[in-house]
Amino acid sequence: MSGPNVARLLAGLALGCLIAMGALFVSGVKAQETDVRCGPRADLVKLLKSQHQFPVAIGMVSDQMIMETFVSVDGSWTMFFTGTKATSCLIATGNNWAFNTKPLDDAKKGSSF
Repeated sequence: MSGPNVARLLAGLALGCLIAMGALFVSGVKAQETDVRCGPRADLVKLLKSQHQFPVAIGMVSDQMIMETFVSVDGSWTMFFTGTKATSCLIATGNNWAFNTKPLDDAKKGSSF
């Protein structure tokens, strides 16, 4: 798949995620163990730091949005989107986060998955 096609695919997936998030929020589904859905990024980061979570991943969804993942040493994790106006919305939370960097490390060395 070429670069422009990958970009279109990722943009479509991001849009699908946003639509799904909107449907969940409208239907009243809450993120695990919290009522926080959207708010200032600084407030969310402060809350996550108080829960001993720290940033482990960040990626651009589009030129208007990033996605971040925060994780604690006990394995709890939080994913959220942040827009250009520094408003963040939770995507998901959970437990038992684990890292497996071997496939990425191998790919960087030229190995296939």
